[in-house]
Amino acid sequence: MTKVKAVIRRSATNRNGKCSVKIRLFKGQNSKEVTIPRSLIFPSQWDSVRSLVKDDKMLNHRIKHEIAQYEAIINKLEILGKSYTLNDVVRASVREDSRSFEEQFNPDMLLATFLDQNFINNQLLSYGTRKNYKSFKKMMKEYFGVVRLFDLDQEMLDQLVYKLRSTGSYSDWTIHSKVKYFKRVVNMCIETALIPPERKLYYKVPKGTTSRKPLNQQEMTMLSGYNPSTDKDAEILNAFKFACFTGMRFGDICVLQYTSITKDPYSGDLILSYKMRKSGNNVELVLPNYAASLLDKDKLGFSFRVFNLLNCKTLPNDSDKTSKMIESANAYVNKRLKVIFKNAGILRKFSFHESRYTFLCTGIELGIDYLTLKELGGLKSVDVLETHYAKVSKKAKKIAVDRYNTLNI
Repeated sequence: MTKVKAVIRRSATNRNGKCSVKIRLFKGQNSKEVTIPRSLIFPSQWDSVRSLVKDDKMLNHRIKHEIAQYEAIINKLEILGKSYTLNDVVRASVREDSRSFEEQFNPDMLLATFLDQNFINNQLLSYGTRKNYKSFKKMMKEYFGVVRLFDLDQEMLDQLVYKLRSTGSYSDWTIHSKVKYFKRVVNMCIETALIPPERKLYYKVPKGTTSRKPLNQQEMTMLSGYNPSTDKDAEILNAFKFACFTGMRFGDICVLQYTSITKDPYSGDLILSYKMRKSGNNVELVLPNYAASLLDKDKLGFSFRVFNLLNCKTLPNDSDKTSKMIESANAYVNKRLKVIFKNAGILRKFSFHESRYTFLCTGIELGIDYLTLKELGGLKSVDVLETHYAKVSKKAKKIAVDRYNTLNI
């Protein structure tokens, strides 16, 4: 049986310290490696457990495509009962690529078709990503009509930004995300030789500023002392408070089960371990005492959901259905949070995501080092903390200035 795997050679790096991702074929004692074009990465980016690149969806999509192509060829040869070598598999793959290129290389190929094939109908991508590209497809059709891949250039991108800004209804964050989708499509077309390399875009749109504010200690005390009038609101408030002390996103809170929480036999601490739905990162942290107090300890180790925020007894096996249920629940929960906060005496606007914002901003204010906070929050880099969460509070400024008072001059 022939096996296919993606690998890197950490010892074979170029002068910039990068190495190529390779497809390695195994058959008995024989093996053969084929380099994936334009796949240079730093060795630290490689996840050897999953055989994928960290934080690079497009390259991972190409890797999975390459592996699937080789596996399809091998399966076909074995079903037909033909004897073959690894060189035969590679040659068949080259011919397959050639046919695919001839079929795809079409100056009149439509953007809508490309988006359908590579993003919207790609089940390897998350529901949210596919939904965003579907929205992007609709927007491009609304503004430009029928768009060919060869029409994608700097001038069209400039027109897109101008149209979005002139409406006055899009935030800087939304415009930034639309530009990101446009650039990602262009870069993928260049990688697959559908448009010339000189079409590569370097256009940057500044990210927007957020109006979010973390809860301060007084507001947390007000929430802690408030008792909602209904069980549903109490469940929502407990989930929000739990997220304030764990940094969990709403989607992760919705599917969290007691099987993800274990008790350390030596210290007695409760340990939360879960995989983030958005990024796939694994997060593990010891639960703070307040977060632990919100749990039903008798359910530890059982497959009960910690917070019943979704309108179902058991989670569906279809991840898309789960995502749609989370999306619907998020809208409802945010509406109820406004009522809960108002009744608790907190009058400014809030959404559930403010809980994660509170967790990370409070961590910074408490002096937790960025690397530890990055791991606790499941962030891809410490840069996110600096750009999104590092808001200097008046209290922190006062403490900093007081240090100057210790100088004996």
